[in-house]
Order: sequence, then C-alpha cells, then structure tokens
Amino acid sequence: MNPLKKAIFWLLAILPLGSISYAADYELHVETPDSGDIISQFEESFSEETLPQKYYYYMDKHGIITLEDLRAERNYRHFLQMLLEFEKDSQYGVTASGGAISIGGTQ
Repeated sequence: MNPLKKAIFWLLAILPLGSISYAADYELHVETPDSGDIISQFEESFSEETLPQKYYYYMDKHGIITLEDLRAERNYRHFLQMLLEFEKDSQYGVTASGGAISIGGTQ
C-alpha cells in the first residue's frame, strides 16, 4: 500500500470528521502515483518561498509559520487543502502573482 494512503488511513482514526472530508477529497483528486511528486514540489516551493502569495496569506491567517507547523496534526487539514490547491495551481500554471484565491479569502 502507498505510504501516503497509509498515513491518510492512520489519520482518519484520530482526526475530527471535518479533517476526514479533506483527506477523502484529497485522495479523490490527487492521483496516487503523482501525489508524492506534488508533496515534494509543494515542500520545495515552500522552502524556497516561491509559492503564490495566497498561500502565505492563508498560513498567516492560521498562524502557520514553518513546514513543521503545517504538517502538525492540528494543521493537517490545512496541509491537505493547500496540497489540493497547489495541484490545481500546478495544472493551470498559476504563478507567484496570479491565480484564484480559493484558499486565502479575498486578499
């Protein structure tokens, strides 16, 4: 079984119901072979501070400063939501200054 699927199933047992819906949505929309690539691309962009500005607004709004904060259990639903958004942005070629602000509100 894919390590990402194992992690998702493990989290299903301990996360609140709202987080489970994000996990299920993530699994439906991100193809398993590419999911590791999406995660590594997201983490690389996060580390290099090259994500579109909407991600930084969103993280600031939720008090997320580091990648460790983002991957913490309490923020895991935010992590999944940002991965879904990142995948969509990657598919449509959203640059650091463009794109719909579907995760960060209206800023």
